Order: sequence, then C-alpha cells, then structure tokens
Amino acid sequence: MGTRFSIAHDFDCDPATYWDIFWDEAFNADQYAQMSCGRTVLVLREEADRRLRDQEIRPERDVPAVLRKLIPRGAVRYVEHGTWKRPVGPLEVDIKVPAAGERFAMTALYSVTDLGGGRCRRQFAGECTIKIPLVAGMAEKTVIDSMRESYETAAKVHRQWIARRKPSV
Repeated sequence: MGTRFSIAHDFDCDPATYWDIFWDEAFNADQYAQMSCGRTVLVLREEADRRLRDQEIRPERDVPAVLRKLIPRGAVRYVEHGTWKRPVGPLEVDIKVPAAGERFAMTALYSVTDLGGGRCRRQFAGECTIKIPLVAGMAEKTVIDSMRESYETAAKVHRQWIARRKPSV
C-alpha cells in the first residue's frame, strides 16, 4: 500500500471551459514549458465515448537523493497513460517511471466538478507506491511534494488561459 494524495484547485470557469483548455495543445505546450518539463505525446486517440492520451514527461530537475536507488541521475522521465470519459471526465491516470520498472506505480483520478456561478474545482487524487526497502514512505512523500509544486504551477497557467478567454469589461 502506498501514500494517498489529493490536490485541488478552484477556477473561475465552468467544467466544459476547463476541459476545453486542458485539451488545447498550445495550452499544454505553455504549461509544460512553465513547469520546466519536456513533453512528447505518444498516443492521442479519439473514441466514441473517450479520449486516450499517453505522454512522456521529462522534468528538468535532478533526482532527489531518496530516489537515486530507484532512478539514476539524468533518467527522470515518466509516462502518463490517460483515459478521459466524454464529455466531462473524469480522466483516469496511470503513471509509470520506466527506469523504476515495477518499483514505482501511481494511479489517480483527475476530475473537474461544477461549483456553480461559473466556477469549478479540479481535483487530482490517487495513490503513489514506491518499493524501496526502508525509505518507501519518504520517497513517496518526496514525489507527492514535487507533484504538488508542479500542480501549483499548472493551476497558475490554467488561470492565465481562463483569463484570456474572459471578455473585457
């Protein structure tokens, strides 16, 4: 059993607008650049009731010391497998770190809830499991803390894109 997490942010738009921006390729390019991550879309497939996207993310940061037994320096990358249920989600996410093999697993649900009044809440909640004897809990906390920082940046970028869509008064 790993460490459970939940990361939530509120936005000044409805869920449809949130998802519309989320799937915009220009937004994704901007978001990952601001998060200092390289990104390659491996699969993007449309189906009647869902959208599938696999992408490789390459954070431009050093591997924290607690994770070096799992991931060698310079090998920080992960593959995110996502299945989005049309038309408003959720997005089921399964993350793998190729360098870690079966010693790393993360599954999560990315959901957007209507709060009324033209607002919504994005929540990313799931579980991170790392299998390293004696330090697994600390390693999981390190990954989740890093992910929280990234989601703060992602929320900032999403808000910038939402503001661009709002009509000026």
